[in-house]
Amino acid sequence: IASEMQCVSDFGSATAKSKEMWVSFSGEFASQIGNNVPIVTVTPLNPDVMLHIAETTSDGFRVVNTSLNDGDAFSFNWIAMSRY
Repeated sequence: IASEMQCVSDFGSATAKSKEMWVSFSGEFASQIGNNVPIVTVTPLNPDVMLHIAETTSDGFRVVNTSLNDGDAFSFNWIAMSRY
């Protein structure tokens, strides 16, 4: 079945000061995707940092650092994409 779906994205950089962090999507992106849950990719800016996405909703995502001690800051880039 062919459909006329559009793709929309949101992206950014963030620095967390604990083992996990909630990142909210922009209001424009969230309003465009409605209740759809987007695909999210994160890239740490330090080769020694291992990250995973623990939760994703239509409002944002929670990223968890599994390689550093709690309180160690880490930075990462992220991109979210969804069809609507």
